[in-house]
Amino acid sequence: MSIVSQLTRGYCCGLPAQVAPQPDERLVPGVGRHMLEFVSKKSESGNLLRPDCAVCSSRDPHKKRCQTTFQCNTCNVALCPVPCHGRYHSMPGDSYKIDCYKGLHSATGR
Repeated sequence: MSIVSQLTRGYCCGLPAQVAPQPDERLVPGVGRHMLEFVSKKSESGNLLRPDCAVCSSRDPHKKRCQTTFQCNTCNVALCPVPCHGRYHSMPGDSYKIDCYKGLHSATGR
């Protein structure tokens, strides 16, 4: 990779671009520095934004959409606290993706 491309990586139109973390950066034993934080962004109408969970949400009309008010403070990826945060940071590739169902986010799984 050339020096110019290394220096400009992650920039678009002169502004820093949102670059998805490299797989090895998000896969850390014990989750480490990747902690959940509350998403406090609001829409123009003043409603709290609830982005789709990167692990369990689907826009497929035959599957369930799951919105959350949490995100990883390092990756800036919307994630449900349980079990999605742990899955996202411990499973390689897209193997962390699951379908949301009733009971998935409870401690008992019911």
